[in-house]
Amino acid sequence: PIGTDKLIFEDGNLSKNFVVMGNGRCDFTFYVANSKWNVGPNYNTSTTGPMTTLLTIVHTTPVSTVSFHLEKNRIGFLSDRKLLVKEGDLNAPWVQEALNIDDFQLSENRIGILEGKKLSVTEGDLNERWVEVAREINGFQLSGNRIAILEGKKLSIKEGDLNAPWVEVAR
Repeated sequence: PIGTDKLIFEDGNLSKNFVVMGNGRCDFTFYVANSKWNVGPNYNTSTTGPMTTLLTIVHTTPVSTVSFHLEKNRIGFLSDRKLLVKEGDLNAPWVQEALNIDDFQLSENRIGILEGKKLSVTEGDLNERWVEVAREINGFQLSGNRIAILEGKKLSIKEGDLNAPWVEVAR
């Protein structure tokens, strides 16, 4: 996950409109004064039961995810959805590998990035071209020359070249 969504409730004037701030994925159901409120990913609101108070719904910008990976002489650092990687000496310069990513992994000479549900992998030197290897996945794992992906409840693995075929190994 990228971060957390925050829901803030305020009593307010009943003539006041709902205020929704932010731009992200959210889906809330909550109960106030015996009323059920649903707020979907497109901020559609619905209510059942009496409206006894006005609520202000605030969706905050997701908290920045910071993560890192060490793999042999490479260090990867993800902050604010920007991936930086350095290779070799600890004082080596950082190389910006990708922007707007949700997760990444390093394995030997490969780097895998997840953008939403799309997986791309590069291998070799830093700044090599990215190869999209899968779409609509729920998770991935790199290990040596293998790439594993989870699509729903289906686990598939490819071995060797980035363009090698996927082999379903479990369901």
